Amino acid sequence: MTIIFFYGTECATCHKIEPTVDKIAQEKGVEVVKKETYHNAQNQEELMRLAEGKCSQLPFIINTDNDNYLCGDVSEEEIQAFFS
Repeated sequence: MTIIFFYGTECATCHKIEPTVDKIAQEKGVEVVKKETYHNAQNQEELMRLAEGKCSQLPFIINTDNDNYLCGDVSEEEIQAFFS
């Protein structure tokens, strides 16, 4: 399972859900690759490519193995289901 967590340094929602994502990923034994997009053009380009037609906000979390994703402010239950 390949999970990418796209976030922005100044994104309050990203910082709000990041600890929950980290906790659940650790419980499930899944590595999450984090990519900052506000100050990194390469990561921003990758985000635009992967999120096109799916999501227009941060955070954007995607499983590149099956294209499942989470977008924006999501609940702990939604994060838990995403990692199942």
